[in-house]
Amino acid sequence: MGTVFLATALSRGRDDEPPDAGVQVALKVLHPHVVSSPERFQRFRREAEIGMRIHHPSVVRTLDAAVRVLNGRMLHMLVMEFVDGRTLRSLLGQHGRFDEAECRRIGAQIAEALEAIHAEGVVHRDVKPANVIQTPDGDLKITDLGLARITDEVEKLSSTGVFVGSVLYGAPEQFRGPRSEVDHHADLYALGLLLYELATAKHPFSDEDFRVVMRRHLHDLPPAPSVHEPLLSPEFDAIVLSLLAKEQSDRPSDAATVRAALLA
Repeated sequence: MGTVFLATALSRGRDDEPPDAGVQVALKVLHPHVVSSPERFQRFRREAEIGMRIHHPSVVRTLDAAVRVLNGRMLHMLVMEFVDGRTLRSLLGQHGRFDEAECRRIGAQIAEALEAIHAEGVVHRDVKPANVIQTPDGDLKITDLGLARITDEVEKLSSTGVFVGSVLYGAPEQFRGPRSEVDHHADLYALGLLLYELATAKHPFSDEDFRVVMRRHLHDLPPAPSVHEPLLSPEFDAIVLSLLAKEQSDRPSDAATVRAALLA
């Protein structure tokens, strides 16, 4: 969606909101094509509104949004909390799979963040290892609410009928067309894929062909994670496979239920 710069706040945020002067922030400047139409500009505004209203330690906060003209160009910018850390995708690439205890800890933190997001009537729609940052202290932050959709919004964007999200982590209902209701269960499905990948260093539906990935999401039942890593417990298998159920009604009811199961 854009290029992110490390920046320093020169003054106090609006309405005495953070950031304080001198604080480092992440400045996301959107690519021109992202806001080249009224519908895309609306998506930019929605990302800002969503990010600013969700306050949770495990969700990267949007601090402000602005439109500025620089050298004759109109720039649309988001000012976001800067998080010093590495994505789970980067950590997977360096260290390989995580043990079950670490997977449970990470999954519980992500589930808690999703609780906060869902409580605001929002579906993230793009939960994946590249969108979860781990700090040096081991804390986790979900980032990139840019594909989020407010679940009760009446006005639909013109692009609603187009797949929105990352194909490898899309829930079956996201591939079934505009008439399929996408709710918080899509984020739980993506969390299941994330946990599967962390525990096994394998993605169950990966393929270079989009059509194959889509078919696998829609129809294929993945093997239990313990097929790849025998030390994983039956309980962990059950949690992950329940999250990967094809039908929304067969998945856990909410993120709080998932968090409790992972901490049990």
